[in-house]
Amino acid sequence: MTARILIVDDREENLYLLSTLLTGHGYIVEVAADGAQALTAARSAPPDLVVSDLLMPVMDGYTLLRNWREDPQLRSIGFVVYTATFTSAEDEKLALEIGADAFLLKPSEPDVLLAVVKRLLQEPSPYSALVGSRPDWDDIAVQKRYSAALFRKLESRMLELEAGNTVIQRTNSQLETLVSQAPIGILVHRNFEPLVANNAFARIFGWADRGHVIALAECGHLFDEEEHARIIACQNGEPGDYRRTDIIATKGKHISGGMLDIEIRAFPIEWTGQNAVCMMVTDVTSQRATEAALRQSQRIDAIGQLTGGVAHDFNNLLTVVIGSSETLFDQAESPGQRELAALILQAAEQASSLTRQLLAFSRRQPLAPQPFDINALITQNMALIRRTLGAQIEIVVNLMAEIEPVYADPAQTAAALLNLCINARDAMPEGGRLTITGESRRLTEDFCETHPGARLGNYAMIVVTDNGTGIAPDIIDRVFDPFFTTKDAGRGTGLGLSMVYGFVKQSAGYIDLRSDVGAGSSFTLYLPIAPADAVAAPLPVGEAPEEQGGSETILLVEDNALVRTHVKSLCEGLGYGIVTAGSGVEAMQILESRNDIDLVFTDVVMPGGLNGQELGERARARWPSLRILLTSGYAHDALVGEGRAMTGAKLLTKPYSKRQLARRIRQVLDEVP
Repeated sequence: MTARILIVDDREENLYLLSTLLTGHGYIVEVAADGAQALTAARSAPPDLVVSDLLMPVMDGYTLLRNWREDPQLRSIGFVVYTATFTSAEDEKLALEIGADAFLLKPSEPDVLLAVVKRLLQEPSPYSALVGSRPDWDDIAVQKRYSAALFRKLESRMLELEAGNTVIQRTNSQLETLVSQAPIGILVHRNFEPLVANNAFARIFGWADRGHVIALAECGHLFDEEEHARIIACQNGEPGDYRRTDIIATKGKHISGGMLDIEIRAFPIEWTGQNAVCMMVTDVTSQRATEAALRQSQRIDAIGQLTGGVAHDFNNLLTVVIGSSETLFDQAESPGQRELAALILQAAEQASSLTRQLLAFSRRQPLAPQPFDINALITQNMALIRRTLGAQIEIVVNLMAEIEPVYADPAQTAAALLNLCINARDAMPEGGRLTITGESRRLTEDFCETHPGARLGNYAMIVVTDNGTGIAPDIIDRVFDPFFTTKDAGRGTGLGLSMVYGFVKQSAGYIDLRSDVGAGSSFTLYLPIAPADAVAAPLPVGEAPEEQGGSETILLVEDNALVRTHVKSLCEGLGYGIVTAGSGVEAMQILESRNDIDLVFTDVVMPGGLNGQELGERARARWPSLRILLTSGYAHDALVGEGRAMTGAKLLTKPYSKRQLARRIRQVLDEVP
């Protein structure tokens, strides 16, 4: 017959482990959570053996053992004490004296426990025949020993509980610190009633600390209303099922009224016995702005690759067209012929202007940067700006007394300023006020974090502010896009602001735009300050009135035969001696064989493994006094940096007229080497 064993323990895990062991070896197991339950169950259906803990609520193991041996029905049934609390020799001695058949410490090896169980089931308990030999429970000495053992264990358990409470308090404090100092916003709410929030969450929405969030009766207004249902749905999930975590990209409302881009990770959590929603919130406003700026830059670069790829060849053709139309005009024998030549020249110059604008917004225009005084540039261009804007526009100029020289292309800076003024004029069709400000500023890390594309450093600023119509929020992100315009058909190409944007970026600067509908707009150009030892160069006042030639010898290096023939003819017409080469390698061979070359006039983009810049650098290294003049219509090729000519070399941008060619050659030849 299968033996029935009664296990008495107040811990479920102990009951489970011991039950699994005994049932696995063929025994029938019954369980009780304390001594009182065990007595009731045993008196109803006596087991074959009892295995009992000592420290239990309601009735401890010692009291159960005393009652067990005093009960005539139970006294003959074996009793095993199995304890992890009463472990001293005194505890064991007292248990055996009261009536235990065996005393085992938890955890015992399974084989040891099973052997004791098997032995006691086979051998009758000695207390069945020797009941009177057990110690008298009412004996004062026995009670003192029992009380002392119980007191020791209760005292030990109190110390354990105190230590546990200390650990819990420390853990709670650490968790509180973790939540309060976490860099990510944390909010626990039930139906948008805030329960817990940290300071990071409060700061995202504009508060100084979390107390302001907890004080809210309802916080749903902080989040896009369209996402409310999705957030609340998380509350109905199963707490702990983190597969249910929802990642929500949405809008948040700052207490100032501004909108934020936020990402929310929401999941169900049990809080004070009820379901709630735990939300981890990240402010991604700056990240989204950076992504938008990157997309805009990629868009401009893509168009720049398209335009830049054909600009060089197109400008070569325009160089020939412009020069040839000038020659036709000069040699025309009738007014009709001169008028036709003038029309050809006008069309070519318009095409040249369009090409320069395309190169500007794609940041591939050839630049000639130099240190210059920003105040002097603004002042020098005011007469042109006033004539262009007309009398209906009131112009106010505010210049800081001293601004360090900037490092940029002065001609392109002046063109950018004029473009911004024209844009402001068009925003004030009924007239208005235009303010031009010149000052300096250092861009800090905080500024750069909130203005994608800005870089740390010292800058000179040109601020152009109008009180016109302003720019609508839905199009303000597109104003720098090429070909975008709000003007009527035929009134603009949509390249003005794109050209300004490209020039500033190419000059390692930054452009900022602020606008309010009905109040006006403000464009700020940040141009880098020149190195500390740089001296501002005088700004050009005007062009040479006449074409000036000479008798020097020029080495013309151009791989395009059409352009080479055309420029050779122009230079010979100016009196110069011309030697031509179709590649950089051929040019170096000529320089090695001749000593009468005064100027190397070379295109930049050439095949053959030696471009114009490399040719100029090698020639300058061999013959330091040799003058170098570069020409290019495509600054993305081999020019240094973003469209800047090599150090010490001059640049003539294609397409150019005969007068521009003559003036530039003469300037380079007349410079002191």
